Amino acid sequence: MEQNFELSERKVDIQDKRIADIIIYQLDAIKGHYDENLELITKQFPIAEQLKQEGNVEAAETIWRTQIVLLSSAFDFFMHEIVWYGLDKIYDGDWPQTEQYKNLSIRLETLQTIMEDLDSKTWFADYITEKYKTQTIMIFGDVRDHLNLIGVSVDNVAKEAFYQQGCSVKPKDQMKQKLDGLYSRRNRIAHQTDRSERDAERQAISDGQVITFIEDVNKIVVAIMGEKRKRLLQ
Repeated sequence: MEQNFELSERKVDIQDKRIADIIIYQLDAIKGHYDENLELITKQFPIAEQLKQEGNVEAAETIWRTQIVLLSSAFDFFMHEIVWYGLDKIYDGDWPQTEQYKNLSIRLETLQTIMEDLDSKTWFADYITEKYKTQTIMIFGDVRDHLNLIGVSVDNVAKEAFYQQGCSVKPKDQMKQKLDGLYSRRNRIAHQTDRSERDAERQAISDGQVITFIEDVNKIVVAIMGEKRKRLLQ
Protein backbone atom coordinates (compact mmCIF):
# COMPACT_ATOMS: atom_id res chain seq x y z
CA MET A 1 0.00 0.00 0.00
CA GLU A 2 1.47 3.31 -1.06
CA GLN A 3 1.83 5.72 1.79
CA ASN A 4 1.18 9.44 1.46
CA PHE A 5 4.12 11.39 2.79
CA GLU A 6 2.84 14.80 1.73
CA LEU A 7 2.81 17.30 4.53
CA SER A 8 -0.66 18.17 5.66
CA GLU A 9 -1.55 21.83 5.64
CA ARG A 10 -0.66 23.45 8.97
CA LYS A 11 -3.64 24.84 10.80
CA VAL A 12 -3.16 28.51 11.43
CA ASP A 13 -4.84 30.35 14.24
CA ILE A 14 -6.55 33.20 12.45
CA GLN A 15 -8.01 34.79 15.55
CA ASP A 16 -7.33 38.48 15.96
CA LYS A 17 -4.23 38.82 18.14
CA ARG A 18 -4.50 42.59 18.46
CA ILE A 19 -4.26 43.76 22.04
CA ALA A 20 -7.35 45.61 23.16
CA ASP A 21 -7.04 49.35 23.42
CA ILE A 22 -6.39 50.73 26.89
CA ILE A 23 -9.41 52.48 28.38
CA ILE A 24 -8.92 55.71 30.30
CA TYR A 25 -11.99 55.81 32.51
CA GLN A 26 -13.83 58.95 33.57
CA LEU A 27 -14.22 59.99 37.21
CA ASP A 28 -17.59 58.37 37.88
CA ALA A 29 -16.35 55.04 36.53
CA ILE A 30 -13.12 55.29 38.54
CA LYS A 31 -15.06 55.89 41.73
CA GLY A 32 -17.40 53.06 40.74
CA HIS A 33 -14.46 50.64 40.47
CA TYR A 34 -13.26 51.67 43.91
CA ASP A 35 -16.74 51.30 45.41
CA GLU A 36 -17.09 47.82 43.90
CA ASN A 37 -13.77 46.77 45.40
CA LEU A 38 -14.73 48.27 48.75
CA GLU A 39 -18.06 46.45 48.74
CA LEU A 40 -16.25 43.15 48.23
CA ILE A 41 -14.12 43.95 51.28
CA THR A 42 -16.93 45.08 53.58
CA LYS A 43 -19.05 42.03 52.74
CA GLN A 44 -16.51 39.95 54.65
CA PHE A 45 -17.35 41.55 58.02
CA PRO A 46 -20.50 39.45 58.69
CA ILE A 47 -18.61 36.28 57.78
CA ALA A 48 -15.80 37.14 60.19
CA GLU A 49 -18.28 38.05 62.92
CA GLN A 50 -20.09 34.72 62.50
CA LEU A 51 -16.82 32.84 62.80
CA LYS A 52 -15.93 34.83 65.90
CA GLN A 53 -19.28 34.06 67.51
CA GLU A 54 -18.72 30.36 66.81
CA GLY A 55 -15.39 30.53 68.61
CA ASN A 56 -13.23 30.36 65.50
CA VAL A 57 -11.38 33.59 66.24
CA GLU A 58 -8.32 32.61 64.22
CA ALA A 59 -10.40 32.29 61.05
CA ALA A 60 -12.03 35.67 61.74
CA GLU A 61 -8.62 37.27 62.17
CA THR A 62 -7.52 35.78 58.85
CA ILE A 63 -10.43 37.52 57.14
CA TRP A 64 -9.59 40.84 58.81
CA ARG A 65 -5.99 40.56 57.66
CA THR A 66 -7.14 39.74 54.15
CA GLN A 67 -9.35 42.83 54.20
CA ILE A 68 -6.35 45.02 54.94
CA VAL A 69 -4.41 43.60 51.98
CA LEU A 70 -7.42 44.03 49.68
CA LEU A 71 -8.02 47.59 50.90
CA SER A 72 -4.43 48.52 50.04
CA SER A 73 -4.87 47.02 46.60
CA ALA A 74 -8.16 48.86 46.06
CA PHE A 75 -6.53 52.19 46.93
CA ASP A 76 -3.49 51.42 44.76
CA PHE A 77 -5.70 50.70 41.75
CA PHE A 78 -7.75 53.82 42.42
CA MET A 79 -4.58 55.91 42.39
CA HIS A 80 -3.43 54.35 39.13
CA GLU A 81 -6.72 55.13 37.42
CA ILE A 82 -6.68 58.68 38.79
CA VAL A 83 -3.14 59.23 37.49
CA TRP A 84 -4.01 57.87 34.05
CA TYR A 85 -7.11 60.07 33.95
CA GLY A 86 -5.18 63.18 34.98
CA LEU A 87 -2.39 62.61 32.48
CA ASP A 88 -4.96 62.11 29.75
CA LYS A 89 -6.59 65.43 30.64
CA ILE A 90 -3.24 67.21 30.53
CA TYR A 91 -2.37 65.64 27.18
CA ASP A 92 -5.68 66.80 25.71
CA GLY A 93 -4.99 70.34 26.93
CA ASP A 94 -7.95 70.37 29.33
CA TRP A 95 -5.63 70.85 32.32
CA PRO A 96 -2.36 72.83 32.51
CA GLN A 97 0.90 70.96 32.22
CA THR A 98 2.85 70.37 35.43
CA GLU A 99 6.63 70.46 35.64
CA GLN A 100 6.64 66.73 36.30
CA TYR A 101 4.54 66.14 33.18
CA LYS A 102 6.89 68.26 31.07
CA ASN A 103 9.83 66.17 32.23
CA LEU A 104 8.35 62.79 31.28
CA SER A 105 10.66 60.87 28.94
CA ILE A 106 9.74 58.50 26.11
CA ARG A 107 11.70 55.84 24.27
CA LEU A 108 12.75 56.27 20.66
CA GLU A 109 10.59 53.28 19.80
CA THR A 110 7.56 55.16 21.11
CA LEU A 111 8.61 58.28 19.22
CA GLN A 112 8.75 56.25 16.03
CA THR A 113 5.20 55.05 16.66
CA ILE A 114 4.06 58.64 17.11
CA MET A 115 5.70 59.78 13.88
CA GLU A 116 4.05 56.97 11.91
CA ASP A 117 0.56 58.09 12.91
CA LEU A 118 0.49 61.66 14.14
CA ASP A 119 -3.30 61.76 14.37
CA SER A 120 -3.55 58.76 16.71
CA LYS A 121 -3.67 59.07 20.47
CA THR A 122 -3.57 55.34 21.21
CA TRP A 123 0.17 55.47 21.78
CA PHE A 124 -0.30 57.87 24.71
CA ALA A 125 -2.75 55.65 26.58
CA ASP A 126 -0.43 52.69 26.05
CA TYR A 127 2.56 54.76 27.15
CA ILE A 128 1.14 56.04 30.43
CA THR A 129 -0.37 52.71 31.45
CA GLU A 130 2.85 50.83 30.72
CA LYS A 131 4.89 53.47 32.53
CA TYR A 132 2.88 53.48 35.73
CA LYS A 133 1.13 50.10 35.97
CA THR A 134 4.03 48.43 37.77
CA GLN A 135 4.52 51.26 40.25
CA THR A 136 3.03 50.91 43.71
CA ILE A 137 1.13 54.01 44.80
CA MET A 138 0.30 53.35 48.44
CA ILE A 139 2.71 55.17 50.74
CA PHE A 140 2.32 58.89 51.33
CA GLY A 141 5.44 59.94 49.39
CA ASP A 142 4.37 58.11 46.25
CA VAL A 143 0.78 59.37 46.53
CA ARG A 144 2.05 62.94 46.95
CA ASP A 145 4.42 62.69 43.97
CA HIS A 146 1.80 61.22 41.65
CA LEU A 147 -0.80 63.79 42.67
CA ASN A 148 1.75 66.53 41.98
CA LEU A 149 2.34 64.97 38.54
CA ILE A 150 -1.30 65.59 37.60
CA GLY A 151 -1.57 68.96 39.35
CA VAL A 152 -3.47 67.94 42.49
CA SER A 153 -2.34 69.51 45.77
CA VAL A 154 -1.73 66.92 48.49
CA ASP A 155 -2.15 69.73 51.03
CA ASN A 156 -5.69 70.35 49.81
CA VAL A 157 -6.46 66.62 49.83
CA ALA A 158 -5.11 66.18 53.36
CA LYS A 159 -6.96 69.24 54.64
CA GLU A 160 -10.25 68.08 53.15
CA ALA A 161 -9.77 64.57 54.53
CA PHE A 162 -8.38 65.15 58.02
CA TYR A 163 -8.60 68.76 59.14
CA GLN A 164 -10.00 69.12 62.65
CA GLN A 165 -10.22 72.44 64.41
CA GLY A 166 -7.91 72.49 67.39
CA CYS A 167 -5.98 69.38 66.37
CA SER A 168 -2.23 69.77 66.95
CA VAL A 169 -1.29 67.32 64.17
CA LYS A 170 -1.23 68.86 60.70
CA PRO A 171 -3.60 67.23 58.16
CA LYS A 172 -0.70 66.29 55.89
CA ASP A 173 1.08 64.58 58.78
CA GLN A 174 -2.12 62.71 59.62
CA MET A 175 -2.46 61.57 56.03
CA LYS A 176 1.14 60.35 56.04
CA GLN A 177 0.68 58.45 59.30
CA LYS A 178 -2.49 56.76 58.07
CA LEU A 179 -1.25 55.78 54.60
CA ASP A 180 2.15 54.63 55.77
CA GLY A 181 0.55 52.76 58.68
CA LEU A 182 -1.76 50.90 56.32
CA TYR A 183 1.10 50.09 53.96
CA SER A 184 3.30 48.85 56.79
CA ARG A 185 0.56 46.57 58.11
CA ARG A 186 -0.24 45.34 54.62
CA ASN A 187 3.41 44.39 54.08
CA ARG A 188 3.65 42.64 57.42
CA ILE A 189 0.58 40.57 56.52
CA ALA A 190 1.54 39.89 52.90
CA HIS A 191 5.21 39.07 53.50
CA GLN A 192 5.37 37.87 57.11
CA THR A 193 1.84 36.50 57.78
CA ASP A 194 1.51 39.42 60.23
CA ARG A 195 4.36 38.10 62.38
CA SER A 196 7.05 40.21 64.00
CA GLU A 197 10.52 39.77 62.55
CA ARG A 198 11.87 39.89 66.12
CA ASP A 199 9.96 37.14 67.89
CA ALA A 200 7.66 35.68 65.16
CA GLU A 201 4.59 36.60 67.20
CA ARG A 202 1.50 37.63 65.24
CA GLN A 203 0.34 41.19 65.72
CA ALA A 204 -3.08 41.51 67.32
CA ILE A 205 -5.93 42.50 65.02
CA SER A 206 -9.61 43.37 65.33
CA ASP A 207 -12.48 44.36 63.10
CA GLY A 208 -12.25 47.85 64.61
CA GLN A 209 -8.74 48.29 63.22
CA VAL A 210 -9.92 47.29 59.75
CA ILE A 211 -12.87 49.68 59.97
CA THR A 212 -10.53 52.54 60.92
CA PHE A 213 -8.28 51.80 57.95
CA ILE A 214 -11.30 51.76 55.64
CA GLU A 215 -12.64 55.05 57.01
CA ASP A 216 -9.26 56.75 56.57
CA VAL A 217 -8.81 55.54 52.98
CA ASN A 218 -12.37 56.56 52.14
CA LYS A 219 -11.68 60.09 53.36
CA ILE A 220 -8.63 60.32 51.11
CA VAL A 221 -10.47 58.91 48.09
CA VAL A 222 -13.38 61.32 48.56
CA ALA A 223 -10.98 64.26 48.95
CA ILE A 224 -9.06 63.34 45.77
CA MET A 225 -12.31 62.99 43.86
CA GLY A 226 -13.37 66.40 45.14
CA GLU A 227 -10.16 68.01 43.94
CA LYS A 228 -10.58 66.38 40.55
CA ARG A 229 -14.15 67.58 40.15
CA LYS A 230 -13.05 71.12 41.03
CA ARG A 231 -10.58 70.97 38.15
CA LEU A 232 -13.39 70.09 35.76
CA LEU A 233 -15.30 73.20 36.77
CA GLN A 234 -12.37 75.56 36.23
